[in-house]
Amino acid sequence: EMVKYEAELMKDLGVNIVTGRELGKDFTVESLKKDGYKAVFVGVGLPTPKITKEFKGLSMKQGFYTSKDFLPLAAVSSKPEMKEANEK
Repeated sequence: EMVKYEAELMKDLGVNIVTGRELGKDFTVESLKKDGYKAVFVGVGLPTPKITKEFKGLSMKQGFYTSKDFLPLAAVSSKPEMKEANEK
């Protein structure tokens, strides 16, 4: 339920969410660029981030976030009360 709720919040912000597709099989980062995407978030649901060869060596400074990096930042920025709870 919480994941669905969070997904709906992101959709409300204009995020296009696509599920059930495999990076490298159904699409590539290059094909997404050619399709006009300016930003891509690939969330695969693993307990620990698995970084494929296309993303090795990239950092948050370069715009690369694992789910462990991105989701807490998104939660804090979309819900001010979470930031307050984390500061206690």
